[in-house]
Formats: sequence, C-alpha cells, structure tokens
Amino acid sequence: MKSLCLKDKDIENINSSELTLSILFTQDGLSYSLYHDESKRFYTLVSDKFNSEADLYVSKCIEMLEKEKILNKNYKSVNIVFAGRKSTIVPEALYHEDSI
Repeated sequence: MKSLCLKDKDIENINSSELTLSILFTQDGLSYSLYHDESKRFYTLVSDKFNSEADLYVSKCIEMLEKEKILNKNYKSVNIVFAGRKSTIVPEALYHEDSI
C-alpha cells in the first residue's frame, strides 16, 4: 500500500451527516474514504502505510484516527473493514450467500 491523500476542496461544503465513512485496516496500514451517496462521489481518499509490528501498528492507527479531525465527525454511516491475507473483500452487490 502506498501513501495517498486526495481531498476534494468541496468537502468543506458538505454536511458530514450526508457522507459515508469507510475505514480499511490492513496488515501494513490504514485507508479511509468519504462518499456522498446522493452525488455518487468520493470526496476524500486517504491511505497510509506503516510498520507492521503489532505495537507500532496499533499506536500508528490510534495516532492517525486521533490526528485526522475529519474522522471524528458524525456520519450517515460508517463501514469498518479488516483485511488480512486470508480474506477477500466482496462488494455487497456481488455477494450471494447461497453460492458459498
């Protein structure tokens, strides 16, 4: 995962209660996005890679979650995903429990 930070300047004009916050925890970092359902538009995409040692990983996650003020607002919904080597993220629209 490479570090990435894309923030639309219009994010300041959107009420956080209209946005969906999605946070992805991976073995080597943390990513988050802010999505506006009505306009079907992403306003923020941030990804940060850090050391995978357990103690440092946890402290880096806490530091990022506290530092990023945008993460401490009230959102329409919040999705949290933990990805590991033995998991695959499947969009809900493609997931069919009967085909497992």
